[in-house]
Amino acid sequence: MLAAALAVSMGVSPGTAAAQDALEVPAPPPPDKLNLGLPAARQAYAPDPAESFMQTWNAYYRSEDGHHVFANVAVSHLGLGSTCGLNLAVTTPDGRTLLETEQRDAEEELRASKRRISLRCGNTHMSGTPKKLRIQAELPGMAMDVTIEQGPPGVDLGALWLDADRERFARYNVPHLGSRMKGRLKYDGKWRTIEGAGFLEHFVTNHGLQKFSRIWHRLRLMEDGTSLMIGGFTPNNDDAKPVYFMFLAQGDRVIHVSNRVRVKTLKRRPHAASGYLVPTHVEVRVDDPRFRLKGTLKSVRLIGEFDVLQQLNPIFRVIVRTFFANPWIFRNRSRVEVEWSVDGGPTQRLGTEGMHEIIYVNE
Repeated sequence: MLAAALAVSMGVSPGTAAAQDALEVPAPPPPDKLNLGLPAARQAYAPDPAESFMQTWNAYYRSEDGHHVFANVAVSHLGLGSTCGLNLAVTTPDGRTLLETEQRDAEEELRASKRRISLRCGNTHMSGTPKKLRIQAELPGMAMDVTIEQGPPGVDLGALWLDADRERFARYNVPHLGSRMKGRLKYDGKWRTIEGAGFLEHFVTNHGLQKFSRIWHRLRLMEDGTSLMIGGFTPNNDDAKPVYFMFLAQGDRVIHVSNRVRVKTLKRRPHAASGYLVPTHVEVRVDDPRFRLKGTLKSVRLIGEFDVLQQLNPIFRVIVRTFFANPWIFRNRSRVEVEWSVDGGPTQRLGTEGMHEIIYVNE
C-alpha cells in the first residue's frame, strides 16, 4: 500500500501495458469553462472491479511556519486483496522528514460514499464539500487534522484513454489549486497549529500506467495570490511525446490550463543509493495559442528522498517488486523563476520557492 500511495501520488499504478499509439491525452477545458468548479461526485470514491483499480487523493500543504505536509489517501486492488490507507510525510521547519503509513483491509474497514466526499479507512477520515476538504488521521507516531477551503475552483481534465476502445482510463482532476489551509499536526508527542495554503489532486484508474511511464515531475508553487502547478510523465517509448499539464490561478480564478507543456532537464546530480541521475536544474515552457510561459527550477534543498520498496513489509515488498523495478521519490525545495503572458497581454514575472517532486518508476 505504501508503494501504491507514494507512486500513484504521481499517477503510477501497476498493470498490463497499453499500446503506445492508443494513448489519448485529454484537451484542457476552454476558457469559458475553467471556473465552473467540480461537483462532489467527481471528487468522491469511484470503485471499479478491475484488478488494477486504484484511486488516490494527494494533498500537499505548505504552512507559514515552514512545515511541508504530503498526505496521500489511497484505495487499491494491488497486492494482497483490496487495501486502503494513508501515507503521511512531514518535513518540519528544522529540516527533519517524518514518514508513516496506515494500511488496512478495504473489505473490512473502508466506508465511503460514491456521491459525497466521505471516506473512512481505519484511523483515517476524509470528509467535505465540493469546496472544502478535511483530512483527519491518528497514526502511532503522527496525527493530522487539516482543512483546505477553495480559493480558485477545482478543475477537471477528464480521462486519459489508454486503449483504442476507450475501456482503460486514468481520470485526473484538481479540486484544490492553492486553497487556504489551516489545522493541526502532531509529531514528537505534541500538537502544532498550522496555517498556509495547499493543493489537492485526485486520480483514479482502472488500468496500470507504470508500463509506459518512466519518470514523473510535479511542481507546485504558491506565492502572492498566484498558484502554479505543472505535472506529468516521460513515457517508456522514446518515440512517444511526454505528457504534461499546467494549471495557473490568481486570486480566486483559474487563469489557464494547458497540455502544451515541455519539461527539459538541464543539470543532474548522481545519487549513489538509487543509481539515478536526479534533476537539479529544469526548464519549463508552455506555448499554446493564448498563453506563453517560460521558467526554470533550481534545487535549493533536498527535503526528502527514499527508496519506496524499503518502506514496505517483506511480503508486500516481494509483490510490489514484480511491478516496480527501482522506485524512488525525491522532493526538492527549488528556486522558481517564471514569466508568462495571457492573450498577448503584458508579461508577468514571479520568483519564489516551489516544491519539485520527482518519481522514478522503472528508469
